[in-house]
Amino acid sequence: MVPEAFAIEDNGDFKLVYYQTDNYTNYESWIQSTGYFEYQMEWLNQTLRLPHDVTVGVAECGETNAYYSPSEKEIVYCYELMEANFEVMDHVRLYGYTYAPDVLCHPEESYCPTTETRTLNVIDSIFYHEIGHAVIDVYDLPIPGAEEDIADGLAAYILLEFSPDYGNEAIRDAAWEYFMTGSVEGLDHSHYADEHSLNIQRFFNMACYAYGSDTSLNRDLVDGGLLPQDRADRCPSEYKQLVSAWDRLLEPFWQDSTYTPPTST
Repeated sequence: MVPEAFAIEDNGDFKLVYYQTDNYTNYESWIQSTGYFEYQMEWLNQTLRLPHDVTVGVAECGETNAYYSPSEKEIVYCYELMEANFEVMDHVRLYGYTYAPDVLCHPEESYCPTTETRTLNVIDSIFYHEIGHAVIDVYDLPIPGAEEDIADGLAAYILLEFSPDYGNEAIRDAAWEYFMTGSVEGLDHSHYADEHSLNIQRFFNMACYAYGSDTSLNRDLVDGGLLPQDRADRCPSEYKQLVSAWDRLLEPFWQDSTYTPPTST
């Protein structure tokens, strides 16, 4: 139970805005048809207290990006990034099995996820990464640095703890996007100076969170040689530490003062 002295008043909501787009109306129609962002607004507002409104905008940005603006208190998911997500996930669907035949299914197999499903999974992970930036700012959370990695951790925590079956697939598809883009990115000196970890490092972190949350369900990542055994051995303790940290950081901000977040096993 959260002591009332530390709980904030709920004076705001996450509010969704679809900004006008001229060049991405196909993605606008698709994402609206899924109800994805509408459902996230409902879940977030039922789950977290906010001291003020936070806008979630879906927009044509002129760049391939998703970001949180502290000054505007707004998360923006760009259609350009959504298109890029779709293209990478279509490549995963069609050719992923050639990279990891023991992990990724052949596109002709009936149970193989569609490109649309995989794209929504990636959007889910990226969106909750931006939620991570938002809660760090709005709640003035005491983090030691490396905010991009910490935001990745919040995405993994939300997806794996609150929706473990679906969230596990979302984290794995997000990891595959980092794997595909990381394996082909040409690195120069400036890449190592970026505040984000390299995409291939983010792949290993996401794979580790998935494996740490459920070693049986994600054993194929190790058996297929994608997650080295020496890192895999540490993943359960890494994931346990992640969950413990976010449980404590977010404890004062749950919507219901009697609410207890799920604990990992």
